[in-house]
Amino acid sequence: MSPPSLSIPATPTVAETLHLWKKRFDKRHLSTNPVIATLDIEYNELVQSWKRFQDNLLPNDRVLFHERLQNPDDVLDVVASIEPVWTSTSGQRVLRECCDEFRSTLGSHGRLLAVLPRNELYCSLFYGVLQSLLKASAGYPRILEGLFKALVQINRLIAPPALGEAVPATKDSINAISRFYTLLFFFLGEVMDWYVRKAKCGLLRSPNQDVYRAFQRLIGQIRRSAKSMMHDLTDAMDVDDADCDSLCEMAHDDYRGWFERARLSQVGLQNGARRFAAQNALTRQLMWEIHQDAVERKRLLQDREVLLARLLDTVSLQLQSVSRQNSGIACLTTTASQDLGREARLTWPELLEELTVHALQDTDRFNLMKGGHKHKYTRMELQMASQKLEDFFDADDQIPALEFDVPVIAEDNVMTSLKQWATDAHSQVLAVGGPQSTVYPSPVLLVSTCYASFARKAGLPVISHFCNRSTDAANELTYEQHLIALAYSLIRQLIEYLPPVVESHAGCDLSGERFKPLNGTLTSWKEVLSLIDILLHFAPPLLVCVDRSVHSLVGPDLSDPHAAPASITAKRRTEPKRITEGAVHGGWSPNFAGGDIIREPAHSAGVEHDRGAGPDRRRFGRRCRPTSHDCIVHSKL
Repeated sequence: MSPPSLSIPATPTVAETLHLWKKRFDKRHLSTNPVIATLDIEYNELVQSWKRFQDNLLPNDRVLFHERLQNPDDVLDVVASIEPVWTSTSGQRVLRECCDEFRSTLGSHGRLLAVLPRNELYCSLFYGVLQSLLKASAGYPRILEGLFKALVQINRLIAPPALGEAVPATKDSINAISRFYTLLFFFLGEVMDWYVRKAKCGLLRSPNQDVYRAFQRLIGQIRRSAKSMMHDLTDAMDVDDADCDSLCEMAHDDYRGWFERARLSQVGLQNGARRFAAQNALTRQLMWEIHQDAVERKRLLQDREVLLARLLDTVSLQLQSVSRQNSGIACLTTTASQDLGREARLTWPELLEELTVHALQDTDRFNLMKGGHKHKYTRMELQMASQKLEDFFDADDQIPALEFDVPVIAEDNVMTSLKQWATDAHSQVLAVGGPQSTVYPSPVLLVSTCYASFARKAGLPVISHFCNRSTDAANELTYEQHLIALAYSLIRQLIEYLPPVVESHAGCDLSGERFKPLNGTLTSWKEVLSLIDILLHFAPPLLVCVDRSVHSLVGPDLSDPHAAPASITAKRRTEPKRITEGAVHGGWSPNFAGGDIIREPAHSAGVEHDRGAGPDRRRFGRRCRPTSHDCIVHSKL
């Protein structure tokens, strides 16, 4: 049943609405009321953000607006039109719940906005921006879920007086509503600018991008403003909202507080003052990210054993252990060592003392030679420079698209091996493999996907990639293309775990120029391995990695020269300050090159693929054919 109409009872004629719609990008004259004037400033800023946002969208992501003022029904129509896009993927229960609540709470805005003077363009801009954001986010369920979650949390607090009772149009109520929508308009503009930046970096499909978390404190400020507004409108007692208060609390984190205050300082400013405040906010944000990265690395290093044990306990609740040994699944383990490729020099307490970005770069071959030149690059610069690598792999292959509503069966030998691997204090590689499976997903795939998913939920750094076969033989990737996809995918994910600012020099060159030779062929393979080596140097001290190997998909002759280059990777691994856990699916051979790649970090990915057109972008089916072998490799470095 279609939702009830939520349109604001408006009186403008058709000609008037068309005229107003054509003026949607015009600058609004400021009110003589200083509170409303601030709202008008944020209206003008939001208009410009909306225009930039639409200009940066792909044609299919844009809304085809009716040439009239926009209303809530238009928003609901967009929600209905995009619903089949994200409901076609699994694991979207929370998103469905947020979407349903968004529909039911959207109408509250109409009655509040109607109180404002000359409100037609306020309303139309608000509903137009919502349509654009929702339509653009439809193909990215994680972003859409975060957006719905933010809007729903705000909408919950703005229920106007009982249906049929008018919202008071006093000076105090108008000012309260104006202050609330000032912050809400600012938030929507910031979200659109955030979306454009992530799109330019090729990060919209990344599992690490969380729009709700990025704006959590600002959402808390808006919720606090909503509470104040509703208090003024209803003259009700201010009900405690622990969630809202915790979101707004900044005293415990000076760097975060400086950034949030700098961001909010933009509100009400125009022209040069606005640009200066925006630049200051970006600087404060970078300072906070540097501080947060150092704190997180120290936490991962200091609490390593506890985090792994906790992860193992959580996974064990989902894995159902059975004693039978008839599945053919076997486990292979390397000799435990503190590092693959070099002798450890520091104990864990010593590493804690040395945990700074400078110390992370102070290791042997990555040292700066005397007299050398240094350059600093931000993580965002490197993300933009490497964005073209997204053309050679399907980002959906990085995340498992499997539900976990039922227990996963695992034999005792697998459970024992996983426990020994997770609790061992030293670096180790664990491979879990099995014979061909006639069903999808295979038991081995389920085990590794379960492990990877819970690692993400536990807040551990995770990178992953599943090399899957297409159901359409005509579009099947070659072994070389699978290998390139795996390597480029790992590079892109490792960049996300770089410190916010890295120091580059001759011994550790990580400039944007390094990505230019990567052309999707093995001619640049040495450059690929060198980049992975450097990126692993900067990786967090604990990293969960899950890869499905390319070997079993195509089954090349290991004497084939195209299979040889990957074996170089293990010989180049010499990182002492990191522990990685990995999992690989695919045929397992101790000599297989793909197994060496997994000894870097790696994680898991889903089976939904849509590469689009182009010579290096293939369309995959939603389900992948079973392979002759299935193997997981876990490694801790």
